[in-house]
Amino acid sequence: MKDRLRNRLNRLENGSEYKYSEILCLIKSGAFYDELTDEQKQAYSEYIGVDREGLEGCEIALAEFLDRNEAEALHFKLEFKKPPPTREELNQLIQEVEAYLNTGDEI
Repeated sequence: MKDRLRNRLNRLENGSEYKYSEILCLIKSGAFYDELTDEQKQAYSEYIGVDREGLEGCEIALAEFLDRNEAEALHFKLEFKKPPPTREELNQLIQEVEAYLNTGDEI
């Protein structure tokens, strides 16, 4: 209990508790990435823990692969940050990737 209170106090003092409040409101409202300002796009990338250029590059590459244009590539709904996988989920994913690499069969 004492640690939880200390951690909460640290978050409040550092402002990290509310750093992404605007992004969280946008996610709840159903906003799309291409509707955001540059500052909001940067904040969203930081919120989900990825580099903005990398995020946009992956979305554009996926759109090209699916024969969609670049404008469509960045029109995706904002999502809440996903929790990291549990150890069991990570081990399962590792086994699936290893099986695919070893056999070449799709999972």
